[in-house]
Amino acid sequence: MLKLSEMISQILPPKIVPVIIGYFETPEDLYTAAVDAVAKGYQGVDAITPYPIHGLDKALKLPDSWIPYATLGAGLFGSSFFLFFQWWTSAVDYPLNVGGKPLFSWPAFAPVTFEGGELLAGTTTLAALLITAYFCRPHAIIKNQLDPRLTNDRFALIVPLHNPSESASIESFLKGHGADEISLLPV
Repeated sequence: MLKLSEMISQILPPKIVPVIIGYFETPEDLYTAAVDAVAKGYQGVDAITPYPIHGLDKALKLPDSWIPYATLGAGLFGSSFFLFFQWWTSAVDYPLNVGGKPLFSWPAFAPVTFEGGELLAGTTTLAALLITAYFCRPHAIIKNQLDPRLTNDRFALIVPLHNPSESASIESFLKGHGADEISLLPV
């Protein structure tokens, strides 16, 4: 379960620091480098891959997303609101006795209740995704200097450079794990 502070930290943009990017040819090399980078204590390590790699999110200790919680909350709120609205209109505001049927018949209200919850959950998911994508977009320098093959057949491990004196040790670490190319992206 996510704490509120973790959810807020996922929405807000991270502090921009220089990064060292190591490019790898195979997902296995990337995965082992990611596991060892986290074990070595590097903070904020991330990866760019052309497709999902099983277990990489756990290896990088990435937090769970807050979007499913927003979707669940909006879906429950939408279903409750639409059920309440149907009850209020048919039993309280304008009650009509049609053939002795009950004023509040929940089986008749189930389709609208479901669709209303689904509508609100879907639109909230889209809004949450767009908000997260807007606030977590990569810095312009990173966006313009990344290898275009990262979306096709190449993998990258991004290690933030919080202390400039660690630059040489991070580069040797990445080279030792099979990085083909290493680049420093300044702020």
